[in-house]
Amino acid sequence: MAKKPNYLEMEEVLNTYWIDRQQMNILLPQLSEKTLKIEFEKILEEMDANNEPYFNSRPILIPVDKVVGKYKLNTSYILKEAKRMRRELENEVKTVS
Repeated sequence: MAKKPNYLEMEEVLNTYWIDRQQMNILLPQLSEKTLKIEFEKILEEMDANNEPYFNSRPILIPVDKVVGKYKLNTSYILKEAKRMRRELENEVKTVS
């Protein structure tokens, strides 16, 4: 079983413009690998139907906004929690030093 991504990893993905299926898995860790593949393909089909561009490379890249919009991710909460985690890590380093 893969480890659940933390908010810092999610923030890193949100701060990019284009993501692949592996990065989509970081944003949606609750989806199984099979469901994730199906959902990624659905997004590609929608984009093809609407003549929207994506990178048909290896790996295929889609806009992160598509995933955020489709799954209604609360990006402000993710960014707030990432900031809190970063602050906690900095405090740990200061107390150890």
